[in-house]
Amino acid sequence: MPPSPDFVRTTGYFRIRGELLKLGHRVAATTVRSVLLAAGVPPSGRRSQLTWKQFLTAHAETLVAADFFSVDTIFFRRLYVLIYVHLASRRVLLASCTSEPNAAWVTQQARNPSWALEDEGIKLSVLIHDLDKKFDPQADRVFQSRGARVILTLLMAPKANAHAERWIGSCRWECLDWMLVVNQRHLEMVIHEYLMHYNDERPHRSRNLRPPASRSDRMQIAGGPDRAPHPPRRLAQRVSPIADGRLTSFSNPTGRPAPTLTAWSRKHAHLRTQFGTSTPRPRMRPWSRSSIA
Repeated sequence: MPPSPDFVRTTGYFRIRGELLKLGHRVAATTVRSVLLAAGVPPSGRRSQLTWKQFLTAHAETLVAADFFSVDTIFFRRLYVLIYVHLASRRVLLASCTSEPNAAWVTQQARNPSWALEDEGIKLSVLIHDLDKKFDPQADRVFQSRGARVILTLLMAPKANAHAERWIGSCRWECLDWMLVVNQRHLEMVIHEYLMHYNDERPHRSRNLRPPASRSDRMQIAGGPDRAPHPPRRLAQRVSPIADGRLTSFSNPTGRPAPTLTAWSRKHAHLRTQFGTSTPRPRMRPWSRSSIA
């Protein structure tokens, strides 16, 4: 009878060697170790433990990640931004900036996300942040007083707090890298605008292309079975002033599905007839020396 997966997961190399000796097989413990490592089975001390990815997945509903990042103004003044990200919804609970992140300011900012989660009925169990000295122990006591455990990530391990690092990267690539920050008030306005865009409008892959703050109601896709019989209408476009007038999001105030490409083509068929776009363009002859001569 072959050993069960639970037996292999919780048993060491010498224990497996002893079980094989009872069956008449003389195998060294190093051979057992080589076979298990080749099959991707770690040592027994690590088999029964959760990996970091499994730990984050198991506690995502009650886990918050925090991090600092800096922004330099055009007058060479450095500002600091503190963020708190809820892992399950990818929603940013807080993004505040200051030029002096002292203990009193960080402690006050720590109370805001804890109050917000308490109002939503979410009991915070784990807080993750790095070894930055700006995270004062008084701010950690705010979460510990509510029953949360504070986990400090290792030095030079950005993947340990990957969700907060990913939001910082998105904020830089989509917003801050496209503009010059003048002062703290300007940065607060920009961060606030991008925060509303990220939580309420920006689709997220881990949320099935839904914004982090959206509900779990069903989406209506144009041309799908839930399509209404009324004629389609154009989507209302909202151009955000964040990234130099780039089109950042669409909104549909009517709640009706978007028009399909076929409907648009039928509606504007007269334009093709009027401007002659329906006739194919003459093809150019291939380049040759005789054509130049």
